[in-house]
Amino acid sequence: MIRARLYDEVKALYQGVLTVADEDARKELEARLLELERQEEAYIRQVAAEGKSIPRRADANPAVLLAD
Repeated sequence: MIRARLYDEVKALYQGVLTVADEDARKELEARLLELERQEEAYIRQVAAEGKSIPRRADANPAVLLAD
């Protein structure tokens, strides 16, 4: 019984099913990415205020670009 349950849990992991821990880690990574994108945009705006230009990435987060 325990062996079958363990087998099913391991099999689910290898089939790409997310666990609660995986979901928490994903949320943390997304929050960190958002913070880094905000910092990137702040640097770009600072340089623009100094009269220079840094092109933005094509995949830049629109929410970050439109934020004040």
